[in-house]
Amino acid sequence: MLAIPCDLVDGLETSFGRASLSRTIDRAQMLLAAFAVLLYRYSGEHEVSIGIAPSPGIFPIAGSDAETFDMIFQSHISLAGDPTLRALADRIARQYGDAFGTRADRPIDSPLSPAARSRLKNVTGIQFEFGFSSAAMAAEYRGAETPTKFGPQLVPRSGNELAMWATWTNSQLDCTLEYNIELFDASTARRMLGHLEVLLRGAAANPLEAISTLALLTEAERHVLLEEWNQPATAPLRPEPPLRYIHQMFADQASSTPDAVAIDFEGQRLTYRELDERSNQFANALRSRRAGPNLFVGICLDRSPELVIGLLGILKAGAAFVPLEPSYPAPRLLALMAETGVAILVTSSRLLAKFPPGPTIVICVDIESASIASESPACPEVPLTEESIAAVMFSSGSTGAPKAIPRPHRLFRLGS
Repeated sequence: MLAIPCDLVDGLETSFGRASLSRTIDRAQMLLAAFAVLLYRYSGEHEVSIGIAPSPGIFPIAGSDAETFDMIFQSHISLAGDPTLRALADRIARQYGDAFGTRADRPIDSPLSPAARSRLKNVTGIQFEFGFSSAAMAAEYRGAETPTKFGPQLVPRSGNELAMWATWTNSQLDCTLEYNIELFDASTARRMLGHLEVLLRGAAANPLEAISTLALLTEAERHVLLEEWNQPATAPLRPEPPLRYIHQMFADQASSTPDAVAIDFEGQRLTYRELDERSNQFANALRSRRAGPNLFVGICLDRSPELVIGLLGILKAGAAFVPLEPSYPAPRLLALMAETGVAILVTSSRLLAKFPPGPTIVICVDIESASIASESPACPEVPLTEESIAAVMFSSGSTGAPKAIPRPHRLFRLGS
């Protein structure tokens, strides 16, 4: 339950005009307007549909038994034009004055029975209700054994999404929010009541403020949002570790587990030490052919240990590898090489026929295996930067020819 104290009611009376809120029905219109604004601020919808429950002395209808008391008046409240809360309350009074007993000269729409009301909700999606009573009126009706919905607490319920019931006493307004337990929990409903109080206090302090800018957040919520969630880190951010290139991280692993199996392929096994040394030898063979930073080396090999050795060797030589799929037709392979400006091609004798003679240096790993094995097993020292190109990938070519996309080493950062 939200108890709106006298000071806030006095503030609203002052800002709205004391005579305006001197009658119970005008307080009801003010609270209905505030409830509509709350729904508008949550949903962003500029028209909200709220069922106005018949209240003792507020919504006069024929008869006073329990059946007629359960009828409901369906309102459609427009919040267009971003009015003030006072202007919205006046708009509601003009449009739905009959529902509050203020326009007896014009008949209201026929109230709906509970069955009809249920059907209407299913069709239109009206999910909100509002009711208002004074303590004296509620007591009078309770004495007559007429059921009342006004209570002093948050009330879990099923059916409609939200319903707000307000009771006026001599000292305060008691607002109860009923909520659908399938959609909300008690803490959410309690925050909604807190937002309602903040909204009313804002309207009392600034009666000319538009409903779209009235504050909603409580001080506690503002503290969390503006202070707790925006505190700088208590400890300085850990600096990003120096870049370790892919081939350097592999060398670190080879040093840690030199005898562990690194490759097991169709009966061929290489340990990390063997793979590291053979890739170093291949890197030195590439360096002897002037491979180095930002030079593109095409590699077209079947899946095999030689493919892994070749990729690592290219990176250790400081060059960038250009993957060439062996199953591609020769014209496409040549187009990809031309797009990237491949200077060295690594392939095998089986695939050599796909590449006609030209200015590109060709290394056939099976034919030159003995020459490569004679190279030093030590890794060459090649200066690189984060922007040095590590690989070249290709776009799909769906809108034309595939485009080469260089990928620098910094994009392969995997940590220290």
